[in-house]
Amino acid sequence: MVIVRKKEGGDDVDLTVDLLNAVYNGTKTEMKAYACQQLKNKLLHELMWFREKTLAYKQTSNNENRLLIERMLSDCSLFAAFKREIVRNDPVLSKDFRKCQENRPRPLKKSLNARKSSDRL
Repeated sequence: MVIVRKKEGGDDVDLTVDLLNAVYNGTKTEMKAYACQQLKNKLLHELMWFREKTLAYKQTSNNENRLLIERMLSDCSLFAAFKREIVRNDPVLSKDFRKCQENRPRPLKKSLNARKSSDRL
């Protein structure tokens, strides 16, 4: 069992912690457990692919890789928050992609309870 805990942050961090706990610890039904495993596999695949592209960019500074990474950091990209964290923790990438992080609009914060109640309507 994996336990993810919040160090700091707001509602968006709470939602991420809840998501990670659900992904790593599964749920009570077989179908949900399968779906959680699929989500985990998709996350790992996407992050490995992102790491490959960032390594290729760091080795060549290729403009094509730069544009691809910029798209992968956008809000519409799968698991973009995880990718942004990788960029933030890498000095070279952090410097080169600072504008991608500074200029992006902040998502609206919505509490987990508000999402659950609105889903029931």
